[in-house]
Amino acid sequence: MFYFSALIYNGYYQQLVTGEFGSESDFMQYLDNKFGVYVCLWHDQRSVSEPNE
Repeated sequence: MFYFSALIYNGYYQQLVTGEFGSESDFMQYLDNKFGVYVCLWHDQRSVSEPNE
């Protein structure tokens, strides 16, 4: 499992989206399903077991 965070722009506003997913493609599929059309301005991926720095 991985913890993902992304700053997206959906044409109206920016939004920080976070969550735990099995892979980057699972996270991108989630974004596609939730927002349809969006621009990913930034994203980060960390292992769930990795401590926050």
